[in-house]
Amino acid sequence: MGYGYDDLKERFPKLIYCGIYGYGTEGKYRNFAGHDVNYLSLSGVLSQTGKTPQIPGYQLADIGGGTMTALSSILAALYAREKTGKGQKISVSMMDSSLPFLSLYGGIYGATGKNPEGGNELLSGKLPNYNVYQTKEGRWVALGALEDMFFKTFYDRLGWINIWKNYLQKKETFLNGKKYLLPIFLQKHSKI
Repeated sequence: MGYGYDDLKERFPKLIYCGIYGYGTEGKYRNFAGHDVNYLSLSGVLSQTGKTPQIPGYQLADIGGGTMTALSSILAALYAREKTGKGQKISVSMMDSSLPFLSLYGGIYGATGKNPEGGNELLSGKLPNYNVYQTKEGRWVALGALEDMFFKTFYDRLGWINIWKNYLQKKETFLNGKKYLLPIFLQKHSKI
């Protein structure tokens, strides 16, 4: 169309104008082209997708970062307009909007002083009771049973209570529990 916010704001003072940019409207990257994988890489998110960086199966920065940030910003602008009668210009950076996905890892760094290891933190692959396992037919089962009562019930109902008692209930063997579970899941069908 060729019309920007500055061209329209005087004629339409209640206008809410939202622009979604790769790297924002300021800074050295503002004129760079980019795609989801670039935003995830520069924001640091890609470093936390696994032991080696993995491209997510969906556009995390585009949808989770850019679109959702734009949506919440527009809703806030609509609310503000109801109160003030004025519109506003919104600029959303997909790279910047990806940063909240690192909040857990920022907490880990703040608490330990160590850089988080993608794919090897408590909720990204380290825990045997919060993980994915391949089954006999090549499909995958997601196990999300953080609380002991759910984890124990899962093993009890599958008749695997000995694994629970011998390996997973004990602190010294718990974090190595995945090595005990991998071969068992590989012998089972995904309709466990």
